[in-house]
Amino acid sequence: MKISFTKYHGSGNDFILIDSCHLPSQFDIPLFARSLCDRRQGIGADGLIVLCSSSVADYKMRIFNADGSEPSMCGNGIRCLYDFIQRRENCSSELKIETLHGILKCRRLNEEIAINLGAPRILHWPIELPQGVVFVVNTGVPHAILFDDELDNKNVSEEGAKIRFHPQFAPVGVNVNFVSVTSQGQIKLRTYERGVEGETLACGTGAAAAAFVSMKHYGLKEPISVFTRLSFEKGPIEYRQDLRFQFCSDNKGELEIELLGSAKKVFEGFVE
Repeated sequence: MKISFTKYHGSGNDFILIDSCHLPSQFDIPLFARSLCDRRQGIGADGLIVLCSSSVADYKMRIFNADGSEPSMCGNGIRCLYDFIQRRENCSSELKIETLHGILKCRRLNEEIAINLGAPRILHWPIELPQGVVFVVNTGVPHAILFDDELDNKNVSEEGAKIRFHPQFAPVGVNVNFVSVTSQGQIKLRTYERGVEGETLACGTGAAAAAFVSMKHYGLKEPISVFTRLSFEKGPIEYRQDLRFQFCSDNKGELEIELLGSAKKVFEGFVE
């Protein structure tokens, strides 16, 4: 059988999107994700997103990393899914999408898509590791934040793996984000993602964690702009400003994070 797919990226974080109605029952989605996300023998992506029906929200998102593991949420991925839905359906601007992290409110603001990620959960504030001082928060998935003034020279894949697999975070591990705060009060970010097991161009929940920790630790004022890596081309590292974050209090007085960014459709096709 042929299955239709659409390729998207959010800030360079790329995904394959498929409607679950196109998949047969009892389908091995993790195995399918590993096959499709292979950049040499498949379509190539950081993850596979499956659109599902929901009994508690407008839609449901399931996301699978390139290694087939299923995280609870993805900030860049849910923006792509929102755009995917709106292109196909005649639906309202605001949608509620069910995830393993909970039900998230999504809306369009001109060319940007805004996702309310809810209130972050502080896991470690901070802890000392051989790699430095680490702040760990859960913004949908757990993220370790390290501030580093030598960001461009950082071997993210090597140093990130040491923290991702550190016994302190066993058994599930953490995503790792190296952050540099600029003199203009903005953030430059490089991310090691578990499940991909290497550096990705961007991570929405990682950027949210970086913005939250920087606001708390350095007193940055909202909206906080986050610059993520532009490409993996050789030469000096370039960054692009593609994500912004603002904060609001919920009815319990907890600080919620709203992620704003774009989503880009790349191409569509069929896979057997």
